[in-house]
Amino acid sequence: ALPEPSVGPDQFAARPVPPGWTAQASWTVDIADRTTPAISPNGNEVAVLTPDDKIAVFDSNGKVLWQDKVPNDAESPVYTTIDSKPVLAVATSDTLYYWAGDGAEATEIELPDSAKVQFFGTSPLVLMGSAGASVVSGGELKTVPNQPRGSTILLAEGDKALMARYTGP
Repeated sequence: ALPEPSVGPDQFAARPVPPGWTAQASWTVDIADRTTPAISPNGNEVAVLTPDDKIAVFDSNGKVLWQDKVPNDAESPVYTTIDSKPVLAVATSDTLYYWAGDGAEATEIELPDSAKVQFFGTSPLVLMGSAGASVVSGGELKTVPNQPRGSTILLAEGDKALMARYTGP
């Protein structure tokens, strides 16, 4: 088992706080540089990347629910949907990792060279430059078909993609 991140109470620098809030935190945890936490859609979990290359998921009391190792180039975690199921996803330069939660093993999808994963829709969209785009379905990348010339793929929802096309005057 992986060692758990250090979690403890903290006090923030004195500054005005909104009514009903306090400068005291019941728990804090260090997160990896240049990353942001992700809050689950139901608000019951927070996922972070730790400085020692782990993804850790906490409940609202700071208890570690589960954790796993991630590569050191992992980007911030994102709660998203794959195959109609809620998952927690992390992209790296060459792989998309996603977990169904509750300590399930990660599913790994290899990404083509220079692919970028974006999460603007309800599901991940893998942009592959001039090669088009793919959605994730059944544990693999599926090419977005029939992209009209001059169109832009905006986002993915499940195994479908939304496209827009500019037509001038």
